[in-house]
Amino acid sequence: MLTCIMPAGHGTEALEALRRETGVISVFVHHARGIGTHSLRHRIYSDEKQILTVLVEAARADEVFQFLFYSAGLDSPHAGMLMMGHAFRGAGVVPLDEMESAAPS
Repeated sequence: MLTCIMPAGHGTEALEALRRETGVISVFVHHARGIGTHSLRHRIYSDEKQILTVLVEAARADEVFQFLFYSAGLDSPHAGMLMMGHAFRGAGVVPLDEMESAAPS
């Protein structure tokens, strides 16, 4: 499972790129916002992020991690972060056309 935190407005682009370029469709985008303080000036600020959750097979995890890192622009400073972990249980998303072809006639 990959979790990517990026600036608001970039999540949908990353989701579409993952689906188009890697074929991974078990991708979900969530929106988050919060407030914090700037340590140097003690000012309060608000920020919005998009969180991408990607469920992918362990054999493809490194490949998808690298693709997402560069395609989402995380290789530049303050662009976000990407984490990889193990999913204890998960069920991938199945495309609708595959479900229809597998249904008994």
